[in-house]
Amino acid sequence: MTISAKGARGRAKFDDMRDAFRINPIHDTIPGTNGPDSIVGTSGADSLIGKDGNDILNGRGGGDTLNGGDGSDSATYDLSLIGLTVDLAKPNLNTGEAIGDVYKSIENLAGTFLDDRLWGNGGDNVLVGLDGVDRLYGRDGDDTLAGNEGKDKLYGGDGRDMANYLSVTGTTGVTADLAASINNTGHAKGDSYNSIEDLGGSAFNDVLRGDAGSNVLDGDEGNDDLAGGAGLDTLVGGGGRDTLSGGGGGTVDVFALTSADTADRETISDFQAGTDKVALAGAVYGLAPGFLPAGAFALGTTAGDGNDRFIYDGGTGRLWFDSDGTGASAQVLVATFSNSASLAASDFYVF
Repeated sequence: MTISAKGARGRAKFDDMRDAFRINPIHDTIPGTNGPDSIVGTSGADSLIGKDGNDILNGRGGGDTLNGGDGSDSATYDLSLIGLTVDLAKPNLNTGEAIGDVYKSIENLAGTFLDDRLWGNGGDNVLVGLDGVDRLYGRDGDDTLAGNEGKDKLYGGDGRDMANYLSVTGTTGVTADLAASINNTGHAKGDSYNSIEDLGGSAFNDVLRGDAGSNVLDGDEGNDDLAGGAGLDTLVGGGGRDTLSGGGGGTVDVFALTSADTADRETISDFQAGTDKVALAGAVYGLAPGFLPAGAFALGTTAGDGNDRFIYDGGTGRLWFDSDGTGASAQVLVATFSNSASLAASDFYVF
């Protein structure tokens, strides 16, 4: 199986599972390797040890000890035939196949394909509901909650928390609206949000909407439509041709450019020059963190010298990236500002 979660603070993925174990004895200690392991126990009381790497541990029945070791490790119950309550902080409340389980260095949970209640702890957790009508509770920490199919209730708790739809399968994306979840569609239809600040989209064409707070909206792949609300919002289109709107409100909004491929060029609809910021991925554009040097920004339609990296035509609102200025490499259109904002180098910073 693949469990995925993404956010502006980084991407947590549990895929490409290697070194899978399936052990037959009723009681056993099952060690993993120093890489990413997927370890499956028995109906008895097993001890699963992940060691290094991002591991997935499935104890199945019995009171199991799940020790993730180093890395970002997950306990999964996807083989259970009944829905469960699983609580990382209070495992005495567990039900079904999770009864008696003990967690050591487990950061993440994946439930069943039925109705589950998953609880995180004080750390940064990824909670994945799979199918069913799930309730996910992040508690403290910066959590990522993925209900997947079903009408799910997502409770972020304290910290900065994300509702994530990266695991959506099929061919269509979602509409997810923090302010009015009644507008949700696709796998997000019927979902409700409590103390959720951020949204992560799918690999398809999504519509993500913020609320009155400060939101991070991350479209991932697909041609996405992202719009913040009244707060200080960060909009990350990702792959595809996305439309980004800060939502107004007079606050500082951040529009992230993360690709040097013209196929991923963004349309930014309401940029307020001198207030909003364009965030540039330094690793993509070959730039050091900090504000964009004045000498790396040029007005017009072509680079003026070898130092120019971003060229902006205020008449059309088109922004190009040029990896070598007046060198042999061609400039690439990376964004269009539909309001033809009056940009300057000070409107950009590199992260």
